[in-house]
Amino acid sequence: MPFHPPPHLYGNEMNSFETNLFARFDRSRRSGITLIEVITSILVAVIGLFGVMVMIPFGVGQAEHGLRQEEASALALNAISDFEIRGFGDTDLWRTVTGGAPADLDPFVARPYVIDPIGVADRSAAGLDSGAFPFVSTPLPANILMNRVTIESRNVPMSRALADQLFSWGSDLVIRTPTEGDINPTYPEIDLLPPLQEFDVDSADNAVRRQAGKDMSYIVVAVPAKFNEVSAGVDQVLTWRNYFVVYEKRPQPLEFVGVTEHPYDRVFQVVPPPVVPAAAVNVAYSGGDLELMDPGQTSSQDIEIKRGDWMMLTNVVESSFHGKPVQQVHFYKVVDAEQSEGENPQVTLQGPNFQFPDGADTFAVHLPDVWAVFERTFR
Repeated sequence: MPFHPPPHLYGNEMNSFETNLFARFDRSRRSGITLIEVITSILVAVIGLFGVMVMIPFGVGQAEHGLRQEEASALALNAISDFEIRGFGDTDLWRTVTGGAPADLDPFVARPYVIDPIGVADRSAAGLDSGAFPFVSTPLPANILMNRVTIESRNVPMSRALADQLFSWGSDLVIRTPTEGDINPTYPEIDLLPPLQEFDVDSADNAVRRQAGKDMSYIVVAVPAKFNEVSAGVDQVLTWRNYFVVYEKRPQPLEFVGVTEHPYDRVFQVVPPPVVPAAAVNVAYSGGDLELMDPGQTSSQDIEIKRGDWMMLTNVVESSFHGKPVQQVHFYKVVDAEQSEGENPQVTLQGPNFQFPDGADTFAVHLPDVWAVFERTFR
C-alpha cells in the first residue's frame, strides 16, 4: 500500500518555498533603479549644472565691478587728502590753458569751476582753449557752463606728465619684458632677467614709485558754498564744496581735434516735478523721479542711461541769503532708468535735495564711466 505523507507536511513546505522565492524576487525588484529614474536624475543634474554655469559669469562680473568700485573709492579718498595737502583749493593757483586767471562766464564771480589739469593740458596741446564743462556742440546758457581750469606749477600751467602723475591712478602694474643684452651687452644672447617692474623716477633717475596703468583719473567740481560780496560785483568765496569725480578711461580732447562732438558730457533738460503746495519752488527731496528732455544738443554719445550711472543737476536759483542768483550743482546716483521708443527718459536719482524754481531751466549732465563721486567742503 503506497505511503502518502500527511498533506500538511508537504503542502506547507511547498507553500513556504514559493513564498520565500517570491519574496526574494520582490525585494530584488524593489531595490533596483528604473531607466526613467536614471533619465530624470540626469535631467535634474544638467539643469543644476547649467544654472551654476550661468551664475559663474554673473558672479565674476559682480566681483570685478566691486573691485573697480573699491579702486575708484580708494583713488577718491587719496585725491581728497592730496588735494588738501598740496593746496590745490587755493584759487590763486587756478589757471586757464593760456596761464591767465580764469575768466568768468557770468555777471557774478562766485561760481563753480572744474579743476581738470589733464583735460586743460590736452586742450593746450591741441591748440584749443580751456573749454567749459560740460562739452556741448551748441552753447548752453552762460550761467550754466563752468570754466575748466588747471593748477599752476612753478608759475606755469601744470604739464600733462605732472597732471597724469597727480590726477590719475591705476592698479595694474607696468611690467617690461627684458630684451637681449639687459645683463651682458657683450653676449646679448645671454638673457636671464625675469620680467622687470617699471618705476617712475625723479630728476636724478632714482625710483620714486611703481608705475601702474593710468586707467582712472579724476576732476574736481568746486562749487561756492559760502561767500561774501566785498565790492560791487566782486565776491570772496569763504567755503568751497568740492566734488571729486573719478572717471575710468575718460576720453581727452586730443582724441577729438577738429571734431565738435564728444562721446561724453551728454546734456538733458529736466522736466520740473510738480509744485509743492506749501513752497514757492519745486523741490526734489533726496533725489526722486525725473523726466529728461533732449534740448537739441548734438552729441556722439549714444550710451544708455542705466542703473549705477552718475548725473549732475545744475540750474541758477535766486538766493535769498546772498540776494543774487547762484548756480546750484549736485551729483546723483541713478538707481533706476527707463526709456521707451519715442519717449523721454525716466530716471530715479538718489542724492541731496534739489530746487526747481519756476521759470529757471534745469539741466542734467549724464556722466558715463564715472565710478565714484565724493563730496568734501574746504575753507
